Amino acid sequence: MKGKQILCALLCVLALTSAVPAARAAEVQAGVAAGKVVINGRAIDNSSAEYPLLVYRDITYFPMTFHLCRFLGLTTEWDAPSRTLIITRTGEAGDYVPDTGHSGRRGSVSATRVDYPVVVNDEGIDNSAAKYPLLNYSGVTYFPLTWAFAVDSFGWDYRWDAENGLRIDSSGGTPYVTPPIVNPANPPISTGERTDGEMINSASRAWSSAAWGSSPEELTVETEDWSLEGIKKAIGAGLEAHVRGTLLEGRLTEVALSGSFQLPAGLKAGDMLTVPYTERVLPSGATFTPTSTAEEAAASVRLTAGS
Repeated sequence: MKGKQILCALLCVLALTSAVPAARAAEVQAGVAAGKVVINGRAIDNSSAEYPLLVYRDITYFPMTFHLCRFLGLTTEWDAPSRTLIITRTGEAGDYVPDTGHSGRRGSVSATRVDYPVVVNDEGIDNSAAKYPLLNYSGVTYFPLTWAFAVDSFGWDYRWDAENGLRIDSSGGTPYVTPPIVNPANPPISTGERTDGEMINSASRAWSSAAWGSSPEELTVETEDWSLEGIKKAIGAGLEAHVRGTLLEGRLTEVALSGSFQLPAGLKAGDMLTVPYTERVLPSGATFTPTSTAEEAAASVRLTAGS
């Protein structure tokens, strides 16, 4: 009998030992975000936050706390019986309540992959297949700043540059309306990520300022029609071909000559013109909506006679 008890105890120890790696497999190491972050015009003090912004796989993660969600135009609801987090876009930003006055965190922290159900705008999140999974840190759910979540689900506009850091604006969000075909008991499933094509679409908007800096120093345009409309058509086609060849392999851009453009008197082949034009990033797909309509630029264009 005593031998059986010893054997049983050994088996329990072995079982617990073998279970440890599986339990730890859900843990990840994330870094506390150290760069500048401005949300709806408010600079975020991440150094003394109880729930700081994190960085995991080079993506910024946001804590879905009560106050931050409402400041960003979202509501959160925790359904205790089913252990389900429900997030819905309201489109209305609440008051800003700073998360400061806590012991500063920096460097690396331990977080875990979310293993409970999460529903965003009636859509369930498949966290097991996500490249950038939802995380839980210190009891709070963290969302990655991917295009699918930030723009498609939450309606935010976000940009980053080295000087100003990360800037997020939720003022353009609209309330989410449940479609009639959605069954709340059986929501569609998403990983919170986009296809390659949709990622290109998102990049064209997020980095559209790079496109607007692509004006040619000198562009040679050939034309056979030397009327005003013929020259405008030739210059417009040349500019559009240049922009599309410079940025994103020709995706989602449109060029239009400014209405103020006029031909100088005595124009002839070989003359150089300064041509004002506008360039805009076009929508593509049902969920892609550019926040900027157009940007103005100017190009130096040399006209040559066509054959």
